[in-house]
Amino acid sequence: MIAKPTEVHIESIAAGGDGVARADGLVVLTPRTAPGDVVEVDVTMEKRLGRGRLVRIVSPGPDRVEPQCAHYVEDRCGGCQLQHMAYDAQRAAKAGIIRDALVRLGRRPLDAPPPVRPSDQQWRYRRKLTLAMERHGTRWIAGLFPYDDPRHPFVLTDCP
Repeated sequence: MIAKPTEVHIESIAAGGDGVARADGLVVLTPRTAPGDVVEVDVTMEKRLGRGRLVRIVSPGPDRVEPQCAHYVEDRCGGCQLQHMAYDAQRAAKAGIIRDALVRLGRRPLDAPPPVRPSDQQWRYRRKLTLAMERHGTRWIAGLFPYDDPRHPFVLTDCP
């Protein structure tokens, strides 16, 4: 068992966007972390994995940036999981996720991560968005869920 809080070094990004670290032989997945980050996390056990809750960033990784979307920060929006990383780092993380799926899960040999082509638009590229609806008294709200609370949507005012 890992003592809380624990300092870990984020090595990569897993499918779903969580940062991957190892502590005392245990894989720890922590949302909103980036490769190279040294972070302090509270760890809880989920089956054979540790689930980290970010307490503080001890030392940011080289690709960490300030997210541009207010919902990402203020509402903990679960619509995008990599806005805290530079665009090229996001592409590299996605290539790593694809490589991992093909090699580890699909058991297919692969010499290098597949190329992830850059988009012409880094922002405002969505053509489809599925909103959650929730009733608040006599009023309905439409929004998205926070990444850490799949039951209570927040009001979405803008989605860059």
